[in-house]
Amino acid sequence: GSVLVELILAFQDSAAAHNLKTQFDRLKAEAGTYNLTISEVSVIDAPFPSSAQPGSGVPGWGIALLVLVCILVALAIIYVIALAVCQCRRKNCGQLDIFPTRDAYHPMSEYPTYHTHGRYVPPGSTKRNP
Repeated sequence: GSVLVELILAFQDSAAAHNLKTQFDRLKAEAGTYNLTISEVSVIDAPFPSSAQPGSGVPGWGIALLVLVCILVALAIIYVIALAVCQCRRKNCGQLDIFPTRDAYHPMSEYPTYHTHGRYVPPGSTKRNP
């Protein structure tokens, strides 16, 4: 059977299109020794499109501005969270304290505990009973 092959080769800049065409034409005769038949050879000089073309994409100052905005937004979010935490701590101060650091006011704390040798002095009274 026969095989039909379409082949595309890419060379570096040092290879000129007319030099490659003459080399392929010269080697076409050698293909017969290997039972190969080359019907057509075409050589085209075409530039390769690069992935990073100058003038396209985002400029450097645009990226720097985007980074600056992201940093400012992150700082603003952290500031809002800190304000919310401080405000919540101020509103709910002491509500969920299991072991409060300050003594809470209790009305019975004004009355002294029972002693066997002493007289009762009601709260707010400066005069003692004899």
